[in-house]
Order: sequence, then C-alpha cells, then structure tokens
Amino acid sequence: MITSIDSTNPAIQREAQANINEALLSSGIDIESPVRTDLLKRVRVLSGYRDAVIRFSDNDRTLVPAEVCLDQLLNTPAGTANSSTGPLKIRMSDKQALYVASEEIALGKVVVIDDRFAR
Repeated sequence: MITSIDSTNPAIQREAQANINEALLSSGIDIESPVRTDLLKRVRVLSGYRDAVIRFSDNDRTLVPAEVCLDQLLNTPAGTANSSTGPLKIRMSDKQALYVASEEIALGKVVVIDDRFAR
C-alpha cells in the first residue's frame, strides 16, 4: 500500500502538467511559455488516505489551483521577490485541499487561513 504520494509519481506529474496546460490555454498563453517552468517549480502535492490534491504555491506560500497561481504570476511586477517565509497556507474556502491535508495541518507543515470574510 502506498503511504504517501509525492510529486515524483508519474501519475501526479501527468496530472500537474494537465492542470498547467489547462490554465495556460484558458489564459491564451502558449504551452511552451517560460511561465510553464515557473509553475512546474511551484507544484505541491497534498496526499490523503486515498486522494491526492495538486496545488501550486503562490508568492506568499498559499496553496492555490493552477489558474489562480498563473493569474498572480502574470499580474505581479517583474523583480518582485518572494519574501514570505514560514509554513505553507491553505485557504479555508478550499475544502478539497483541507480534507486531504489533515495530516500536514496536524503536523504544522500547513496552516489554515480564514478567507471567508475577505475584504
């Protein structure tokens, strides 16, 4: 039985690339764009008992879907460095990631941020 699923698993790599391709195509960006390699570097896999959820780490270390991460990359001025440190974050509104990442949350590897009342 597999105890954890990581980003080196071929099935996870295919799924991550499919998520990236879908986000790029929906934004009208070429699949061979340099943004693709940046997104591939940001892949994070949250694995549960039977499921795995693929999210991407944005500039403030929040785990988000590929489309959200791509939008942030495209709208961030060039030269803006990632200055955020600490554990990864999951938004409370991301129920799928919360469900799968319960072990990482319990171990303190991931913290939950409350975005329900965002301004």
